[in-house]
Amino acid sequence: MIAIGTIQLALLAVLAIAVVQTRDSVYAPPIWEYARNGQERHLYLNTYHYCNYTKSAMQGPLMINIKSSTYHTPNVVLDGKGKHLGCGKITVKGSDITEPVVCANFRRNWTEGLCRVHSKSVEYTFEIFENKHVYNRN
Repeated sequence: MIAIGTIQLALLAVLAIAVVQTRDSVYAPPIWEYARNGQERHLYLNTYHYCNYTKSAMQGPLMINIKSSTYHTPNVVLDGKGKHLGCGKITVKGSDITEPVVCANFRRNWTEGLCRVHSKSVEYTFEIFENKHVYNRN
């Protein structure tokens, strides 16, 4: 009798952990460089699998358009205001480009995320387009 109660309690604990992780899961979308011109790098932010091969995924209305520099802030907060973040283009300009960009902490069903530009003094542009399809990511 005690063993059954212990097993049930353990299963409830595992279920509670799964629910908490699913509700607010954290993901990191891949970023890849598709062009380099001197001191300028062009990157794709692949929030979905179709970003690589669907040109229309990076056309249409912009959801987020951020232009700044690492002199002001290296962190770029991507807030979709409740909408799913779509595919994105990132441009980094400057002579001090090391490991250009890392994005992580995409959560709340990919409606918000955080990127960091890892260079000392560069300008950057983030263009995130509206999502063409809606998936439940969590």
